[in-house]
Amino acid sequence: MKKIIFATLLLLLSIAAHADTETRRPTGDGIASGTWAISPASPANKYSHVSETARDDSAFIYNSVAGYTCFTYIAFTIPTNAVNIVFKIYFTGGLNTASTNKLGVFLYVNSTEYGIADSLQSLTPSFQQFSYTVATNPDTGSAWLPADLNGTGSNPLTQFGVYANASTTYPSTSWVYAEVTYELPTTPTATPSSAKRKRAFNRSFWWGW
Repeated sequence: MKKIIFATLLLLLSIAAHADTETRRPTGDGIASGTWAISPASPANKYSHVSETARDDSAFIYNSVAGYTCFTYIAFTIPTNAVNIVFKIYFTGGLNTASTNKLGVFLYVNSTEYGIADSLQSLTPSFQQFSYTVATNPDTGSAWLPADLNGTGSNPLTQFGVYANASTTYPSTSWVYAEVTYELPTTPTATPSSAKRKRAFNRSFWWGW
């Protein structure tokens, strides 16, 4: 029994989790509803106003009626054996006057539009930064699979963005991006020297048991 317990402990110690993060920023305009405008007027697309590496509130997009806007991006490359996957959307939101309007996360999955109601955030005249963890794939109701996020599975994510629940006071956003964090279980290969150290440790362990 002691040998079995010790062997199990050695096995657990040899397995480590390697954490990684992938970030994606908009590279093109996607599906949209409502009447979205841009400031400044150039470049003449929406994604350029929200895709900066560093947040810049001087460039933004805004909506005059309730609706959503999504963006295309370079696909994620999450390994198939990834575990503990966390998918998060970051965005800013602001208004030209105070109101009850809200801004939240919008996803395009498996050619279906999903406004994530729980992600809606109250806005103020000044831009604020928000983040929301989308715990499950809205197309399946289950945890995200690597293939879902990579856009290659049966329920693929292909666009992300934001939506406004009302737009009488021009809700705006200046920054939108997506992030996936995950872990990869790895088993290091023992070198001869490390193997010798393990044998020496085993001998000293059993002698003192």
